[in-house]
Amino acid sequence: MQHNNTDRAVNATGVMKGPTVLAPKRVHPGWIPLAGTLSSLLVVAVASLWAMFAEDAGYGPPERIGSNGPVVAGAIGADDVPTTVITPVLPMLTRSPVPTRAMSGEKLFVHASPSVVRFEVPHGTGGGNTGTGFFVGPNGLLVTNYHVIEKRASDASVRIEMKDGRDITLEKVLDVDKLNDLALLQTNSRGHKYLTVSRNRPNLGSKVYAIGFPLSGSVSDLTITGGDANAYRNCPSPYIRGKFVERLQIDASVFPGSSGGPVLGADGKVVGVVVSGRVDVKSGNMNYAVPVDKLLDLMQKVRK
Repeated sequence: MQHNNTDRAVNATGVMKGPTVLAPKRVHPGWIPLAGTLSSLLVVAVASLWAMFAEDAGYGPPERIGSNGPVVAGAIGADDVPTTVITPVLPMLTRSPVPTRAMSGEKLFVHASPSVVRFEVPHGTGGGNTGTGFFVGPNGLLVTNYHVIEKRASDASVRIEMKDGRDITLEKVLDVDKLNDLALLQTNSRGHKYLTVSRNRPNLGSKVYAIGFPLSGSVSDLTITGGDANAYRNCPSPYIRGKFVERLQIDASVFPGSSGGPVLGADGKVVGVVVSGRVDVKSGNMNYAVPVDKLLDLMQKVRK
């Protein structure tokens, strides 16, 4: 009979001994810190790959971000939304915000309407016009189109009415951007609800909503219409001959009196300001808004 020498040994008399216990192999002490270093490098590599994926997927920090046709300038015409935050699973990852949840049109109207106001602007030469505006800060900071207040008889003559029926006073025109048809106003209102201005342009094809007072005779006529962000187009400037301005094309319906109203994304943030619409019948429902970054530029200029 043959026996495996590693399992049992046989003495000279043929008596089988018990199993031989093999001593464990000794690990060189130099391997221990090397293994720890390799483990740390692996964690760092995985964390870096995860961060790159998160940025590519759109979870990184937000960035700032035409056919020509007959355009009639002025013819057509709150609170932060809670956000969900991803808590990192891996160590050494920086927490990144996720997209704000979308609201239905009904909830968005309830969210935004206290921040939207109606303008009545008597002209110095007689007659007048109406328009829309909205608050972008808690201390009376109001946005509208320049053409809404351009022909005012005086600042004191402008009537600004809130959704609840209260009148507020125009204290001062802080600044205007004629090229992009924007005006930033200071009013005497304090502590009101206001809208958050997005730092990002809407993606084409994304849902947008226009809020304003079309053909308005009273604040009870506040209207919300929905559509999509269709394109970014270059349109002739109504104020500077030979100049073209970039507009966000939307198919949300707007009408005279809607000018200066907010265009909102599905998260309730301002992504544009209603400014004009096409007047030729063949164009269908083709309306325009000032892109949000033009508004951000004007707000930043005033803050300086």
